[in-house]
Amino acid sequence: MPPQQLKVATSDSGRAPSTASASDELAVVAHNREAGPVLSLAEDLLRGASEIAEFVFGDAEDRRRVYHLAVEVKAEQRMPVFRLGNVICARRSTLLRWIAEQEASTSRRSEGV
Repeated sequence: MPPQQLKVATSDSGRAPSTASASDELAVVAHNREAGPVLSLAEDLLRGASEIAEFVFGDAEDRRRVYHLAVEVKAEQRMPVFRLGNVICARRSTLLRWIAEQEASTSRRSEGV
């Protein structure tokens, strides 16, 4: 995805950027700070324990494991989920980071660090 061009006012006059002159504007490039593809919220959001289970375990029938990991394990190992109303949700990107952190902590424990 190419960088996005943003217009930012450089004047300290307190005026809104729309009233600043063209010479007071500076083009700024916004980059994604994380490596990997940028997903829209709709693409990144998993709704319901079945969708989360399908993503993590490969089977929607494993939704009980999602509830277990979201609530019943130690706080530092809990699956990062949140609720939108009564629906449990998670971001794909957050789950991938969480899985990587779990792998790293497991390898550190096995090495005795």
